[in-house]
Amino acid sequence: MTLSENELIRRYLGIPFKHKGRTRDGLDCWGFLKLVFADLGYQIYDPGIDYKKDWGSEGENYFLEHYYLQWKQVSRAERFDVVLLENSKGIANHAGLILSRGRFIHCAVKSGVIVSRFNDFKNRIHGFYRIKNDYN
Repeated sequence: MTLSENELIRRYLGIPFKHKGRTRDGLDCWGFLKLVFADLGYQIYDPGIDYKKDWGSEGENYFLEHYYLQWKQVSRAERFDVVLLENSKGIANHAGLILSRGRFIHCAVKSGVIVSRFNDFKNRIHGFYRIKNDYN
């Protein structure tokens, strides 16, 4: 399935945050990416119930520990690549999807699914990731 940027925004914008959420009733950042990539025809790894609510503050790093088989880090992001953000402890604990014009869409704890500008997060960017072509 092809998904336009505008369609993606209309489909997901405003869905509330829910810890370990995996449905349109409520999502966390990975649940959001899981649904979007399913719309794009990919089934991505999901830590599911394997992670605690405060995993990012405890030094665990699920993305870097589990997703390397499915994702490759890229130096220059393209539309629908994943941006991985770090918390204040340097743990990559939040992810969103690249949009055009310096924006990304993600599911934030207080706001649910929103569109943000990269400039507001530039000091927290850990890296950009692209799903491997041979994965699915």
